[in-house]
Amino acid sequence: MIRLNISQVKNFMEHLLIKDTFDAFYLNEATVNALCSFSIDGTKNAAYDTPLANTFVDPSVAASATVQDAAQNAASSTEYVKWRDVKPLVLSMIKGKATPTSMKIIFSLTPAQIISLIQHFSLDFKPEQIDALAMNFRFNKEGACIITGTSLKTFSMEKSLEKTFDAWVRDFLAMKEIAFKED
Repeated sequence: MIRLNISQVKNFMEHLLIKDTFDAFYLNEATVNALCSFSIDGTKNAAYDTPLANTFVDPSVAASATVQDAAQNAASSTEYVKWRDVKPLVLSMIKGKATPTSMKIIFSLTPAQIISLIQHFSLDFKPEQIDALAMNFRFNKEGACIITGTSLKTFSMEKSLEKTFDAWVRDFLAMKEIAFKED
């Protein structure tokens, strides 16, 4: 787990709310405090799901046939909505002259992204051992930060997944030109 303080909040908010930077991640939950407090539970409502919603496979993570197959198998058990599906709603909550007093957004990697990470870095983990790889975004009057989190389904002293994910988040932000300082 690491804490990355966002150096240029305005640039980050553009990536968060306008650009597609975070669109492929799951949204676990979001809280926006503006005119009033808004809370979003990112758990997918299966009764609302459409037949085409689970057919998208993000080409940036589907690097091999194995990843594509796993992603398609995992799509049927998707637990959360993707950020791209909720982002316009969140943007509408904060539009106006006044800045929100605070925001908290928790993103997590999709099953396909987790599989891709494991394969790319040759980690000794199986996807079914991993509960979540998350990025917790927080914004308030003091600034903005991202705190990473790794959750396994069983206890392990092994930290290679956590360290790899932390490094991946640093690299992802740097690649997207989102400036940060690490605590």
